[in-house]
Amino acid sequence: MRRRLLILLALAACALSYNAHADLIVCNKSPTKAISVALAYQRGTFITTPYYVSGWEHITPSRCEFMGRGDVTGSQFWLHAVSENTILPLGSRPQFTRLHASDQEFCIADNDFEYESRGAGATHDCAEGRRLATFPITIWHTSDLTDLTIDINPDDFVPQASSQGSGQGPKLPDLYGTIGRTDLAVYTNRFASTEAEGRASVLANCRANSFGANDPCEPIRYSSFKNQCAAMAFAPNSGVFWVLRGEPDWSEQKTVSVALEECNKKDGGQGCAKAASVCSTYTALSAQKAQQDAQAQQQIWNMLGGALRGLGW
Repeated sequence: MRRRLLILLALAACALSYNAHADLIVCNKSPTKAISVALAYQRGTFITTPYYVSGWEHITPSRCEFMGRGDVTGSQFWLHAVSENTILPLGSRPQFTRLHASDQEFCIADNDFEYESRGAGATHDCAEGRRLATFPITIWHTSDLTDLTIDINPDDFVPQASSQGSGQGPKLPDLYGTIGRTDLAVYTNRFASTEAEGRASVLANCRANSFGANDPCEPIRYSSFKNQCAAMAFAPNSGVFWVLRGEPDWSEQKTVSVALEECNKKDGGQGCAKAASVCSTYTALSAQKAQQDAQAQQQIWNMLGGALRGLGW
């Protein structure tokens, strides 16, 4: 009984310790669009207290990310969120006493940046490669120890018809996918940062798992794509493999369906089969992260259950 009491006290102490370090969390409520967030914050209210400004945190669809761990209490925050070249204002998103619209400006850049300033960006010249931008969301100085979560849904706003040169924010990094085929096998890769990286990964996978001399990896037939899904179909009558690249908003299921339909038309029959399919999109990346989160959580519960069973609970 004493041992169990000590464990309960330890767990309670951990819970109190966690609550004493409140976090700032930003959630992307769109199921399909990614957002990029720049953050400025100031600890305290003195004139000489520095501002810390940085970007970009790319948040995939239907995901939440920690913008500040344990940094909420006694601080003021400003956020600049961008999706598809549209700056997301405070708008009609849920508000509470500390969440307000803002016209405060800070210096930002299209690429990753980070700096410290003794004055707000509006009163200082931006360094080369940076420009002033409004941070339209602010959280006033917090005095409690509760976590703060801001929900942002880019679907609530109509994207502006502008190019990346509009200077409103960063371009999301491209996500490259690759399908590689030998005579006997098909290999895939997704979420590469460059086409060359994707092809190198496919080649390494082939070398590690091929059928050896009976199915050499070189030359390997590549098909690369980015920010979309792709499907490889096999046409039995002609013995041809070919790849269809889906539209940017197509799901993997739709891409496969259209690929098989087109394959059957070209092959003159109904026997086409899927050889491979892969999505290299932010929606797919978000789904992968969610699966990894679920697996990690299950591992924690398994470890906790094992520890409790070891204690005789």
